Amino acid sequence: MTVVPETSAAFDIDRLLAAMRPKLHRYCARMVGSVIDGEDVLQDALIKAVEAQAIAGA
Repeated sequence: MTVVPETSAAFDIDRLLAAMRPKLHRYCARMVGSVIDGEDVLQDALIKAVEAQAIAGA
């Protein structure tokens, strides 16, 4: 089992996304005109962000 230190990039992006999520959700909801659809858009964007960060190896 690998222990990820709290100062790792994975922890940093998790903390950043958690902090930005409410504002991003409101933005996405306004953009698509629906809170539910905004949640779907946000989840897709967050998945892409996490995958891109993992591929970049940062």
